Amino acid sequence: MDERGLFYGQGIMLFAQDDQPSPVLWLGHAGGTRSSNAVVFYDIETGAFIAVAINGQLSAIALANQLRKCVRQFLLEQ
Repeated sequence: MDERGLFYGQGIMLFAQDDQPSPVLWLGHAGGTRSSNAVVFYDIETGAFIAVAINGQLSAIALANQLRKCVRQFLLEQ
């Protein structure tokens, strides 16, 4: 893949977000069309699986990242 921080092979994508204090790694797959997009991934840090499918111009990856942050915050409070 030609996007920075995204590595792809045999249907599996490694999302590496290095804009965080420590790199955030997801394993999963994302895709879509003009009117919808989806992502499913395993967050290595929290052990959570997150899946988002959305219609419209919103980003499933951005929404999934917000969910990941909520899951992480929830786990830290336990």
